Amino acid sequence: MARLCFLGIPEHGKTQSTDFLKKLLEQTFELETVEETPSDSLIGETEIFLFFQRPPSIDLLKRLAGKRIIYVPMYDEARNYNRQIIRTWAPYKIISFCRSMHEDLCAWGFNSKYIQYFPKPMVDSPLPVNIPKAFFWRRENSYINEAIPDTVINTLLHGTGMKLHYHSELLDGHVCGNMVASQSSWLADKEELTMLMRACSLYIAPRESEGIGMSFLDAMANGLAVAGANNPTMNEYITDGVNGYLFDLMHPRELDLCNLQQVRERSFETCSVGYEKWERDKWSLIDFIEAPHQTPAQVQVPRSFEYHSLKQKDVRFTIKRLVKRLVGK
Repeated sequence: MARLCFLGIPEHGKTQSTDFLKKLLEQTFELETVEETPSDSLIGETEIFLFFQRPPSIDLLKRLAGKRIIYVPMYDEARNYNRQIIRTWAPYKIISFCRSMHEDLCAWGFNSKYIQYFPKPMVDSPLPVNIPKAFFWRRENSYINEAIPDTVINTLLHGTGMKLHYHSELLDGHVCGNMVASQSSWLADKEELTMLMRACSLYIAPRESEGIGMSFLDAMANGLAVAGANNPTMNEYITDGVNGYLFDLMHPRELDLCNLQQVRERSFETCSVGYEKWERDKWSLIDFIEAPHQTPAQVQVPRSFEYHSLKQKDVRFTIKRLVKRLVGK
C-alpha cells in the first residue's frame, strides 16, 4: 500500500470540511495528515504528497524532488493568483472541484481532473417550516474572498415576506434591520447549527465565490433552497429559479420566491442525484492519482481566473486590475 501525505490547513481540520476526501484516500493509501511542514523522515517514507488549497513552498518543493505531487486548488483563493504563480502548478496533477477553473486549466495546458462533490442527503424530503425564514451566516471578509454584506441581504429579501435567522460568530451589531426573527453565534456542536437551518426554507450563500461550497451544499442536503451570487461554484450547482436562486452581485434585486417550495424540492433532488453520482465517480480520483504523469512541455496562462467581485465597485481596485493586465500579470 502506497503512502500518501495529506497537507491541509488548520481551518479545515477544525471544520472537518476535507474529511470526505481523506476517508476516500485512506481506503487505498496509507494516509498521513499533516498541517505543518513534513519532517525529513516522513518525506523519505512517503511516495505521494497531496496539497489541499495551498501549494508547496519553494523550499518544500526542493525537498520533495522525485515525489508525486497532487494539488487541489480552491477557486475562491486561486482566482486571486497572478499568472506567474499559476505557472508553477505545471509539474502537479491537479484535482479541480470547480468546473470553471478546470476548464481554464485544461485550456492552458495543465493536467486537471474535474469532479463535483455532493454530500449525503440528511433528510427524506424538504421539511415543512412554521414561518417563511431565510438562514444567513455572516462571514468576515478575507484577502481571498469577500463576504456578502448585509445591504445585499436586505435587497434580496425586501418585499418577500421572509424573516431572517442571522448567524454570526461575533454578533457585533451588524444586523439586517427588523427582518431578523432569530440570531445565533458560535456553536460547538454542528447538529445545533443544522437544526437552526432546518427551521428555514432558504439559505443565502455567504461569500462571493466558493472553492467547493460546503456550507450551501449542507443546506441543500437538509432540504433548503440556496440563493447565491452568480459565481463559481454556486452557479455550477444552481440553475436560477429551478433548483435555487442566482443573483447579480453588482446589481442585486429582490428574489422571486413565489415557487419556493418547488425550488426546495428540486434543490434536494439535485443533491440526491448528485450524491449518487459522486459515490460512483469518486474512485476515478484514485485512478487519477495513481496514473503516471508527465509534466507538460509548456503551459499558457493568459490571465487569472475571471469572476465578479464587490471589489470591482471600488474604482481604485478596477484601476489596479487594469494596470496588472497591461503589464501582462
